[in-house]
Amino acid sequence: MDRALLLVALACYLAPLLSRDDGRLRVLAARWWVPAGILLHVQGLALAFILDSVPLRSMTEGLGLTALTVMLAREWFGRRPRMGLLRRILLALASVLLGLAAVAPSPEGAGAPPSIFFLLHIGLVLTGFAAFALTFSMSALFLVVRRRLKSKDLSEIGRLPSLDTLDVLVIRTMAFGFACLTAGIAGGLALGLITEGKPPALDFTTIVTTLLWLWYAAGLVARVAAGWRGRLVAVFGVGGFVAFMVVAGVGLALSGWHGMGA
Repeated sequence: MDRALLLVALACYLAPLLSRDDGRLRVLAARWWVPAGILLHVQGLALAFILDSVPLRSMTEGLGLTALTVMLAREWFGRRPRMGLLRRILLALASVLLGLAAVAPSPEGAGAPPSIFFLLHIGLVLTGFAAFALTFSMSALFLVVRRRLKSKDLSEIGRLPSLDTLDVLVIRTMAFGFACLTAGIAGGLALGLITEGKPPALDFTTIVTTLLWLWYAAGLVARVAAGWRGRLVAVFGVGGFVAFMVVAGVGLALSGWHGMGA
């Protein structure tokens, strides 16, 4: 039932993306269907949490929660002026994440009762992923605006945010995501030491998460120490998230979180 609700929510998110820019259907979808999709999204995740003895253990819950966080951030940042295109990018990204959540494998068995370190580990890591999704979206929009300015394509440029605004948002979301991911990794190490007396074993999830941490650590160091700004940081934000989605998407679809797939 939870997957069915997520699929209906996905349909609500896709409606404005597939509608014509000047079509009445898109206006209705943006005004009514997207809020309805968010409500169904919340209900689907809540039902999944209730039915699962270990919340956030399955990819459906993890990716679904990440997609919901992106949608809530979309509503928050969308209140700023000239953020219409960013709202559209975030809606498309949340739809991809929710689509993956709806078809992701689920672990078998009841599992052990979750500890506070488990919930903190997963929750912080997923928050970091969501923040990097925002970094990706804002970086992509930065590159779009920059390209239009370079090519002197100024049609409706006033409806897009300035490069300075986007540059600030990119570095802030990247720093926030890095802080959450760092804390989440620390929680995972604490969880392994408490439950098994040793750090968690290296697996696909651990390796990808570590590489992601190193990538964004390098980006932040380059920004602070080398003074990188603008296009270089934006390319960094886009490239890191795209590579992560491709590599992690394939691996996690086959094995789930830390090999806990179907």
